[in-house]
Amino acid sequence: MQDKILEYFTTITKIPHCSQNANKLLEFIKEFATTRGYNIEIDRAKNILVKKGQPKLALQAHYDMVCIGTAPQIEPYIKDGWMYAKNSSLGADNGIAIAMMMVLMDRGDDLEFLFTSDEEIGLIGASQLEFKLDSIYMLNIDFEDEAEVCIGCAGGADLLASKEFKSAKPLDYTYKLSISGLAGGHSGVDIDRDIPNAIKVLADYLSDKEVVISYFEGGERRNSIPTHAEAIVSSKEVLIDNELVK
Repeated sequence: MQDKILEYFTTITKIPHCSQNANKLLEFIKEFATTRGYNIEIDRAKNILVKKGQPKLALQAHYDMVCIGTAPQIEPYIKDGWMYAKNSSLGADNGIAIAMMMVLMDRGDDLEFLFTSDEEIGLIGASQLEFKLDSIYMLNIDFEDEAEVCIGCAGGADLLASKEFKSAKPLDYTYKLSISGLAGGHSGVDIDRDIPNAIKVLADYLSDKEVVISYFEGGERRNSIPTHAEAIVSSKEVLIDNELVK
């Protein structure tokens, strides 16, 4: 079964499914389930409900992924028994769960399979779900640790902030500063791995310097550790670059 799961997961990596751009994977799941005799429903939020018979258990996963680097062009490879992606996120969150559910569909079990949309950008599909499940139990397959069951969730929040700035005259030297090519990662799963945050690195670099900032931008997605940041500043002193800030 494990080999089949990995085979299906590898197939999934070849189908683009970044958040808000996962229609091709939606169509793939729909066709896969239909050819195995399951009934399909799709709601307005593009959630997918697959079911057969009189199910008592629903399995749930989301079918979008955080696309970092070259994703959705994903090149998976195996090293020391682990699967990685070359220069991109792999999409195992939550593609491996989809692959597991596909194997169970191959068996034809009486189950419900719920695939929710755009989880990675705010649980959008789950919050707009229009289906009524037949099952009395549901198991979410989106946990980091194998062979463990997690009861509860950390949750998340969005913060929108604004600030008015005063205009200022430029100083003696003007610079465009940038950071790019940092490792990046998932803001939840990878947050404890001490991965540099490009926005924080650039802000730290400027924090002890007398500069006027006219532009500052950074980051890629709301749930990924920023890999790039850029600023335009004027300074009274000559700024010297370092290994991260150019």
